[in-house]
Amino acid sequence: MVVATQPKIFRDPVHGFISLPRDTVLRIVDTKEFQRLRRIRQLGTTSLTYHGGEHSRFAHSLGVYHLFRSIIDRLESIDRCPCSEEILAGELAALLHDVGHGPFSHALEGKLTGKGHEEWTIEATTSEESGIFSVLREIDSSLPERVASIIRGGPTSMLCHHIISSQFDADRMDYLLRDALATGNSIGRFDVDRVLATLDVQQNQLAFGDQYLAEQFIFARYFAYWQIYFHKTTRGFDILFQSIWKRAKWLSAEENL
Repeated sequence: MVVATQPKIFRDPVHGFISLPRDTVLRIVDTKEFQRLRRIRQLGTTSLTYHGGEHSRFAHSLGVYHLFRSIIDRLESIDRCPCSEEILAGELAALLHDVGHGPFSHALEGKLTGKGHEEWTIEATTSEESGIFSVLREIDSSLPERVASIIRGGPTSMLCHHIISSQFDADRMDYLLRDALATGNSIGRFDVDRVLATLDVQQNQLAFGDQYLAEQFIFARYFAYWQIYFHKTTRGFDILFQSIWKRAKWLSAEENL
């Protein structure tokens, strides 16, 4: 019998085929901490406003990984790529950037445990009790801290960090496209293929190669916040959930819960 060595292929509604190397990325995807993201909705309470908005952080994380790889391919083609030893750590940081999200995502972030999702992500990456940490360490003993450093924005890996988390990054590109598709809103869309084809690096950050693409991206983000993320019904449900949680904590403290 021949053991499969070809990448694992996921069919994605936004990006088409997403290819995951079996010896590295897929091993992280198969951990219980990452599989948990299948049960965390990307848009939190927004599905109560837009019934199609029920997609998961799992799908979004795969999309961010895919866009990170696409950006690296573009930068390699113009000789502007970060050092090769940081690419794998950057890929895994892109994959793991949201692994610390809890139920209802941003609506209850920080209110359940007092920690933000970034702190939980770092813990999942560096704690010896984590399955993610175990896999990272098996691949390379230095990988857990290198991945955590990119997520934090450490000085030795700023370009990889900016590709994942900045005003123009793989994270924002994926959620704008994915959330627009899921909610039926065309206003959050932009020409991602043209953006990727014209990317450059300026001052150790990603830069648009065309000012009109920059305008398109900025307006897409503005209208997505207006129509989706800050929709009055969604914000109302966020406040309601926060009030319920505060009440539950108070009753628990009074031993009435």
